[in-house]
Amino acid sequence: MGKISGKFEKFLDGMYGRHDENQVKHSKWMNQKEKDLLDLEKSADSFEKRMEQMANEAERWLTAQEKQQKT
Repeated sequence: MGKISGKFEKFLDGMYGRHDENQVKHSKWMNQKEKDLLDLEKSADSFEKRMEQMANEAERWLTAQEKQQKT
């Protein structure tokens, strides 16, 4: 019974050992993807703010051009 028990334990260790390795790799991959998504979100927010600034500048410029044409 001891030999069978030992073989079964080795079998389970082999299965769970691979599972644990896969889980660690997957967790690292997921953490990197979360970091990448946060970086992308920050970049998108920055881009959106810059586009709003440019739209406001263009609007002010057009308003100034219209005023100059009227005078």
